[in-house]
Amino acid sequence: VVGNILVKWSEGTDKPALKTYLTHLMNEEYELACSLTAVTIVVHELASHCTEELMDTVLTRVCTLLVESSERNVVQACLIFLRMFTVTVHSQRLPIYLARLMNALSGMAEELKHVFMVKTRDIFIRLVRKCGAELVLRLVPVEDEVLVKRINNIRKTEARKKRQKLAEKERAQSEGGDDEEEEQEMEGIQSNGPDSPQPMCTGGVTEPDDAQLLPPPPPPAL
Repeated sequence: VVGNILVKWSEGTDKPALKTYLTHLMNEEYELACSLTAVTIVVHELASHCTEELMDTVLTRVCTLLVESSERNVVQACLIFLRMFTVTVHSQRLPIYLARLMNALSGMAEELKHVFMVKTRDIFIRLVRKCGAELVLRLVPVEDEVLVKRINNIRKTEARKKRQKLAEKERAQSEGGDDEEEEQEMEGIQSNGPDSPQPMCTGGVTEPDDAQLLPPPPPPAL
């Protein structure tokens, strides 16, 4: 609600009121986890009103907190924002931020990497699907061998799922074609079954029946 009001108050394309609101939310004087949650909601709901400069400013702040903070609730809030970010940003624009995202996720404290392995995996999966595994692997820091293995595993899993999905689609199409042929055969049997009368002559001449071939009965005796 506050974000929508600020959008109405803002004039021009740079949305100064919205920018000011988000900037204040990111200040150290606020409780960071709650502030990040508020920022995540505002950016998600008002993404079309956020300029490139504003998105860049917010993302830079979130990535910095992700690397520098040792508090779990703050790191978790950062990861929730990044997950929203990878979903909201179009796949054509996401590669612009990819290097920054990979550096921040690789720079997390080792303990927190283990704690939030599932959440980071979800983010990596979305990055691989939107940006491609090859590009993601090229932007992984060279020294982070564990992350390279994780991305490779995700790449193999996604490729296997894609093959399985394609095989299931082809099998469904094949079964659908067989069902259609069976239905056509059944319709033919029903319309031209063995007990149904078949025309014996196509020349327009009808054959006489047995009653017509018999002689007429004799007249009754007087």
